[in-house]
Amino acid sequence: MKTVKVLFKVALSSLCLLLAAVLVSPSFADVIYTYTGETFAYSDYPAPGPTTSDSVTGQITLTAAIPASTTNYLVVDQGYIYPATFVSYSFTDGVTTWSNTNVGPGIQDSISLDTDAVGNIAGWRIELQLASTSLGAPFLWSSSAGPDNVVLPSTTLYVQGYDISMSWSGVGTASPGSPYDAYSSSEGSLGVVPEPSTMLLLGSGLIGLAGLWGKFKK
Repeated sequence: MKTVKVLFKVALSSLCLLLAAVLVSPSFADVIYTYTGETFAYSDYPAPGPTTSDSVTGQITLTAAIPASTTNYLVVDQGYIYPATFVSYSFTDGVTTWSNTNVGPGIQDSISLDTDAVGNIAGWRIELQLASTSLGAPFLWSSSAGPDNVVLPSTTLYVQGYDISMSWSGVGTASPGSPYDAYSSSEGSLGVVPEPSTMLLLGSGLIGLAGLWGKFKK
């Protein structure tokens, strides 16, 4: 019995130390906004995709939440990071990944967010483009005003009625005005990640150990 009590004391102390480390860690304060898109309703992309089984997902990480009632909060624009709170962003269509590590100055790179009166995300505009490949320059477009689009654009890109009018080289078999395209039938959802599961697990572990310790003391 004495050995068991010692083991419980060690486990409880370890959990307390781990909890303290998490609380003082700079990353603990990060606010993560996650995006979950609808499955693509159409895709004429060449292999390996994306296909109608894929969708756009991603996340934006900041060191602090965007203030309430904010319009056009620029997370990044043309490779230039605006807020001091910026940490990272990453989006994928299930095949290609767009992130702050592979999209940069001189390449289309724009994310802006709106919040409502209580700080929830009320709107977003995301435009991300990679460098040109043998087929084209993969472009991701997502907005709270319409469905997601992922395209391999040709000379002029038309997405949801917007003429972005950019030039790309190396578009392969994509004919002018007719890029490869994958799109969803409606917009997805963007919001703050709930309380980290790590904290919930640590809290549950501490409560459980405290309960068992109380029984052993009796």
